[in-house]
Amino acid sequence: MNKITRIPTPEDAEALIREAGHRLTPQRSLLLDLLRSQKTFLDAEQLYALASQHEKDISLATVYRTLQLFVELGLVEARYLDPEHKREYYRIAGGLEYHYMTCRGCGAMIPVDPDIIEHVAQDWAKAHGLTLLTAHACYTGYCQECTKKRQEQAAREDLSG
Repeated sequence: MNKITRIPTPEDAEALIREAGHRLTPQRSLLLDLLRSQKTFLDAEQLYALASQHEKDISLATVYRTLQLFVELGLVEARYLDPEHKREYYRIAGGLEYHYMTCRGCGAMIPVDPDIIEHVAQDWAKAHGLTLLTAHACYTGYCQECTKKRQEQAAREDLSG
């Protein structure tokens, strides 16, 4: 698998796709452009919804197949963001790292400061004599609103119990 260290240009992507024996179809080009324009991870259905606004004939199956090809070529990164690993999320390769906490109550994805994570990960790697290329972490918990609801529910149960 190729490891892209910067966001691939359209020319980089086309060269990788052709070298692997594939064509750069209009749908593949559209999906790459959409992924390149996003600042966060998207699942296949979110990407399909965006793509279908531009290309009415694109199918969800085409999106899934294309994402798999892009992952194999190293153009796109795939990551599980929820603790149950129910769904993969995708983004263009070579971008800045983003981390999220997934709320177990409502499913909201709350950004985690990437500088803190990077600092801790690099310190850990240095202390162990390692060279860290990437780090992926899955954070789960409750968002501010769900935490408040849980506290209120616990208080009601204490009063009634």
